[in-house]
Amino acid sequence: MKPILPFFISLVFIISLSLSGCGSDVDREAELSEYFKATQGNLMGTFTKDTCNFSMIKDYLKSWAESSGIEVEHADEHYVVLRNDPEGKSDKSDTTVLQCSVNTNDCRGSLDVLATGLTALLGPYDHGKIRLIVTEFTDGRRIGAEFVHEKYLKCDNMIALQKSETNTIYTSGPNEKKCTLSTGAAPESPDYDNTYVISMSMTEYADPFNFETKSNYPNPAETIGGLLAGQKSAGNLFNIASFTTEAHEGYLPYRATAVLVIDDNHVESFIKKFDKSFSAMEDKFDNLEDTFIYTMEETEYPETVLPDNATNNLISLMYTLNTGKCYQDEETGIIYSSSYISSVSTSDDMLNVGVTLRARGEDNMDTLSKEYKLTSGLCSTNFASGNTGMVWSSDPESKLAAYFTELIPIDEDESEIALKSFDNDLFAKKIPNLNIITYAFNEKDCQQTVINIVRFIDTTVSVKP
Repeated sequence: MKPILPFFISLVFIISLSLSGCGSDVDREAELSEYFKATQGNLMGTFTKDTCNFSMIKDYLKSWAESSGIEVEHADEHYVVLRNDPEGKSDKSDTTVLQCSVNTNDCRGSLDVLATGLTALLGPYDHGKIRLIVTEFTDGRRIGAEFVHEKYLKCDNMIALQKSETNTIYTSGPNEKKCTLSTGAAPESPDYDNTYVISMSMTEYADPFNFETKSNYPNPAETIGGLLAGQKSAGNLFNIASFTTEAHEGYLPYRATAVLVIDDNHVESFIKKFDKSFSAMEDKFDNLEDTFIYTMEETEYPETVLPDNATNNLISLMYTLNTGKCYQDEETGIIYSSSYISSVSTSDDMLNVGVTLRARGEDNMDTLSKEYKLTSGLCSTNFASGNTGMVWSSDPESKLAAYFTELIPIDEDESEIALKSFDNDLFAKKIPNLNIITYAFNEKDCQQTVINIVRFIDTTVSVKP
């Protein structure tokens, strides 16, 4: 056991309760509960809405670790690793890694989870190696999880801590598959005279599987694609010279650009429809409290454009593809499958549309994949898909998932959390077969969460021969 030492004067009277030796489990749990209250209060008193960045969090964690007898194993620009090693006989016990992220755009909303992780790191009296990885989450980017070195993730059991409205355990992420819909696009000469470039850009890191209204960003590729489909339906004549996207892996495209050659008689109608689309996006981004760029401007005349069949195929796909919430139960609100256009390219005499699918379970993924294959055929494009894989999962043979799901049932009604992205997605890519769960809990139950984790760690002591 690492002794809990006072790291602030206000904690001295609490810490003095039981530092002199190892008492009962009840004593330890009472001590940790009091320590949580003090840690939580100090975090809330230290960080305000306007005074929080990850550098400040890092400095706080270093000070906390020094005063609490905990080692700072690594302190990076975007993540910090704290380590609590066992003393003496517990050196053969399981290694447990705890993880939580700090949202620097809403720092105070992360402090309850951080206090929970810090307190749980202290562990039971007897424990194996325990790590706490604190990662940065800024402007929608899981930058800390991206940078964490894989050596800190190697463990027997990993518990990712997540704030939630209800208490629930997640033992796996969704199934995921990447697909490509493509067709040949040998270049041709333009049919019309007026060249415009339409471009939309927004935040670089938006979760494509987050459907909460207040933070649900539109997809620039789908926005421009929808505009072109509407122009086609209105009878406006145009060629597509190029259509491209820019994106970071795992996030929505943050920029889409289409170069068009438009018939003289339809330029005015085209612009009016663009203005209507712009107004809709402007309202959307006002609701998101974010800035964006969405423009239609004249540009240089291109030498070539896509053939009519490729143009028609692209517009048909944009109009027909089922993206966003693909299947949602109307009564429960549970989202069973979803997808988004992750890339569009018209280079190398080919039209390629990349799509990422997610679904709860293999059956829902199979249904969605078949729908996409059918749509691809109807739009006269070739369909290719990668393998279906679970984004992340606990080891079904380990006690980790069984222990926590017996304590806290899986809440199937938490549809948003089931499909949206987590740091777990990135951790699982670094460490194949990583044994990990997500422990989502209400802020009112932080102390019980600490106790549950500490009790689990206690069961892993000396389990190995």
